[in-house]
Amino acid sequence: MKKKTITFLLLAIIILLISSVVIIYKRSNDNSNNNVQKTEQTTENEGEDVQMVEQVQTIKMQVYEINNDLIRIKRNNAILTLLIIIAFILYVLSFLIKRKTYKHRSKSSRSSNIDFELDIKRKVRRLEVRSDESYSTIRGLYKKVENLENNFSKIQESTKLSTCETEVNQNSIPKEENESEDKSFTPNKIKYLKGKTGDKFKREVDTEDHETFYRLEKNGNIGFFEFCGNQEGALGNFSAIFDNVCDYEGDPTRAKKIINIEPGQVELNEGYWKVSKKAKIKVE
Repeated sequence: MKKKTITFLLLAIIILLISSVVIIYKRSNDNSNNNVQKTEQTTENEGEDVQMVEQVQTIKMQVYEINNDLIRIKRNNAILTLLIIIAFILYVLSFLIKRKTYKHRSKSSRSSNIDFELDIKRKVRRLEVRSDESYSTIRGLYKKVENLENNFSKIQESTKLSTCETEVNQNSIPKEENESEDKSFTPNKIKYLKGKTGDKFKREVDTEDHETFYRLEKNGNIGFFEFCGNQEGALGNFSAIFDNVCDYEGDPTRAKKIINIEPGQVELNEGYWKVSKKAKIKVE
């Protein structure tokens, strides 16, 4: 837009110059004609006056020179206007060439964009197919993991039942009196710990309920404990139940299951069971 305005201004200036030169030329012609007429009149009236003749000749020479100057100006103006016309034509041609190249580039860019979009669509379809395949494989693996967890829980339940049966059988065996037997020996007793505060348990009970989370194998003033009870309830209040009592592996915020790794040890001290060695668990 700036180039166009500049060219229009140049054309306007040139036109004004040409018009001013034409006006000057007309005025000079009129003046020369008037002067010629006056000189002719003076020569007719004063034909014998030599000085007037010389003045007339000098005036004619000046008019002749003025005419030559005007002719030169006209030639220069014609050349200038020709150059302006040529420049304007070149400008128009360059504008048309640029427009043509821009259209060609826009067409080529459109075709390249279409090819790019088609390539992206192909890749997306391939990724969708792969994602479907991976989803099916992951789903199959998840089902296998669920089956393994169910089998493992069944095995744990069966082992618990077998341990309970063996304990009942051991307790049901009649004790034979033997004088050589160490009278200080007391068999292990199974209890359940309640009332946890820090690393201490306030009391022990004989039966398991919804508030018991630790099973105690008692032998005098020393006992071994491990986690038992409602796993969902324990995971829902993880810090209150396991802090200062158990060391754990895994992320409790995402866990769904608790596994005992190693039992802990407690000692009876002033009516409280105090943890002397933490138990180890794993959460999954």
